[in-house]
Amino acid sequence: MKISSGQLEAFYAVARLRSFTKAATHLHLTQSALSQRILNLERELTTTLLIRERTGIELTTTGLDLLKFCQLQDSLENEFLGKLKSGQPAGLAGVVRVAGFSSVMRSVVTPALAPLLKEHQKLQLQTQTRELRDLIPLLRNGEADYVILDRAIEREGIESLVLGREKYVLVASKANKTVETFLDHDELDETTLRYLKLAGSSSQKIVRHYLNDIYAIIDGVELGLGQAVIPKHLAKDNSRVRILAPKVCLEVPVVLHFQRQPFYSKLHSAMIEAIAREARERLV
Repeated sequence: MKISSGQLEAFYAVARLRSFTKAATHLHLTQSALSQRILNLERELTTTLLIRERTGIELTTTGLDLLKFCQLQDSLENEFLGKLKSGQPAGLAGVVRVAGFSSVMRSVVTPALAPLLKEHQKLQLQTQTRELRDLIPLLRNGEADYVILDRAIEREGIESLVLGREKYVLVASKANKTVETFLDHDELDETTLRYLKLAGSSSQKIVRHYLNDIYAIIDGVELGLGQAVIPKHLAKDNSRVRILAPKVCLEVPVVLHFQRQPFYSKLHSAMIEAIAREARERLV
């Protein structure tokens, strides 16, 4: 049995965009025509691929497997067509989606991929910065191709690559009097508590402000709103903050995850190499 290319294209668009409306617009189809293609595909495969929830489109286990197939097929097709048209080694093309926590997305991922994006005009990057607890579902549900976490997750079908370690230190403003308040992402962020435990300090009754992302936290420190535990690689070249206890460091792994595939494209290899190289240079 062969899968209809039109049906597969319809499924891939919905699975990537998580919206029938957006997928129909992208493919220049009516929503009813798009829905019929998906329905016909499910009938041929005798399984359900997509579930419409109030919160959006969810993929079944089979749907996730088919999405992986579509992604691999798309990467290989882009490589082949690029080589065929130019007569030269294929340039990189396609969409890559990377998600991670704020301290590495801006300082590692964007600088790492900038040269690739400049060199390969058909390559499109989509990034997402999320809290750690929100990242794993993005990879599991096929909403991101690469996810960066603070630990390696052991799950069937997932590959992990340790990029390095962030060393968290306590910083305060150079220009303002040190305030005993601590700045964190949100109420569930335990970085400060873990650091204080490591330093042998009490974490009871500490006052905290929540500033959502690492760069807002650094801004808050510079303005004298409080102290913060931040990665050393973001603090060492910042002339507006000072490290309060240089010898006390909370080490946190930085681990890249992606779906295991039977074959990896040149784009995948280039992505991995670029991010790993930048991580080696940036993380201290």
